[in-house]
Amino acid sequence: MIEIDGDDQLSVHDVTITAGALNHGIPSFGYRLQFPDKEGSLLQHKLIALGIEPGPIYKQFKAAEIVEYGGQKLQTSHFKGPSEPGKVVTFFGDTMPAFNENVLAQDADVIIHESTYLDGNHDLSHKYFHSHIDDLVQLAESSAVKMTLINHVSNRYTKEQIEVLTAKIRSEHPDFNFQITEDYMTYDIE
Repeated sequence: MIEIDGDDQLSVHDVTITAGALNHGIPSFGYRLQFPDKEGSLLQHKLIALGIEPGPIYKQFKAAEIVEYGGQKLQTSHFKGPSEPGKVVTFFGDTMPAFNENVLAQDADVIIHESTYLDGNHDLSHKYFHSHIDDLVQLAESSAVKMTLINHVSNRYTKEQIEVLTAKIRSEHPDFNFQITEDYMTYDIE
């Protein structure tokens, strides 16, 4: 177990984890998981053009920086496509708007964030150190978040009310990409 008490960063299995304090009246944290970049795909057509047919040597082109073939030393980067940036997933605990949210959410592929209030008074949500849906819309827009998964919605809403409010939110904020989560739900980042 690793205990944190503020803004910390660590690396576990090539995943960089950044923790940041939030604003919930009691200790609450957000966590940004930055996955490593994916190496570019092997450009087989370039290898075939040099007479290098598929086989075990392709593994060398994927793993090494230089491969010797036919008396030549070949730079393997010339035979690979561009790398893909690693995915970013950010998890937030209970919070009302906080500075660290923007830092942790910046350019995230997915954020998981509570929105206890899907409508109504902002002041009421903030009185209890929680977020209002408008807080999430603003966070997603200002941080260029691709998808927001919303959890911890107040149980004062019925399933039917959530469906109506979801349609209203989509209508009012067509660029806000979000989904209200349910227990045991999965989401594919790809």
